[in-house]
Amino acid sequence: MKPIVEIKVNGSPASALFNDRILSVDVTDEAGIHADSCTLTLDNRDHMLDEPPADVELEVFMGYAGQPLQRMGLFSVDEDSLSGGGTMTVSGKSADMVKTLKSQRNQSWKKTELGKILTEIAERNGLKPAIAEKFKKIVIEQLDQSFESDLTLMTRLADQYGALAKPASGYLVFVERGASVSATGEPLTVIDVDVVANSVQPDWSYTKQRREVYASVVAYWSDKKNAKQQEVKVGNGDPVYRIKKPFKNHAEAQAAAQAKYDVRLLGQYELSFEMVADLRMMAESPINASGFPARVNGLWVVKSVSTSFSDSGFSQKVKACRKTDFDAKESDESSS
Repeated sequence: MKPIVEIKVNGSPASALFNDRILSVDVTDEAGIHADSCTLTLDNRDHMLDEPPADVELEVFMGYAGQPLQRMGLFSVDEDSLSGGGTMTVSGKSADMVKTLKSQRNQSWKKTELGKILTEIAERNGLKPAIAEKFKKIVIEQLDQSFESDLTLMTRLADQYGALAKPASGYLVFVERGASVSATGEPLTVIDVDVVANSVQPDWSYTKQRREVYASVVAYWSDKKNAKQQEVKVGNGDPVYRIKKPFKNHAEAQAAAQAKYDVRLLGQYELSFEMVADLRMMAESPINASGFPARVNGLWVVKSVSTSFSDSGFSQKVKACRKTDFDAKESDESSS
């Protein structure tokens, strides 16, 4: 099967001249708030390629001749460069990372559900809200946005509640970390990655960080009715992680403690590898690894994936973390 790439420029198919000059295409998909990116390297030995005009958007499709192509994303061009080797490089960031998300704002919310706050943020940035049910009804006593961008505010809320926040495919996604769902909330397909079948390169790496992991988390909240500071605790035993900043009510403290507890193992295990590309793979995709040493095999969740096209075909560089990192809460509960 012949690998092919198709590019649309501002919604229209790129010219034959443009397509004929494509040397390589690299698309990186990242979990979380980091912007996805795309880089095209073009043959410009005759210096016939013009500088890209302002506000150019590139839509990238990859696949094989005679088969439906996989949409890899829509990117706003933000950089181009020339080299003495006769090439032009054009780079862009995800078009979902709209400029308004980075504009500083001032706003306050009182006694408002998190789902309503996120919906308001999504709609004023031209995005549709895609919020996991567990977060929608959390009541926030007081939330202040002071000279802070919506992007920064979303990151702060995601950190506080153990979520993944990201603008993607026209949606503002706010879901559990490691949930492995699409922008519309549909479960992502588990992708099998076998060392032999997927031609995994021999320089793959597996890392386990042997750091101390806290066994419980304590958060504090201000009980105005009884004029005292109360605490909530998630987990059992030592060491204890204490969130110093007090929260305004029990619900906020409980949610923050739970979020901190749930992510205590994140990043303890990491797997990196390069393989022949599976174009279904994206950030947050669950993968089932096999053919590695026994302690590496099993379920992982993709943190980032870089898909490359060149004259040798498609390849991917993948970084993943253990699926069990996200499932720590369920494992603890089932063993208690």
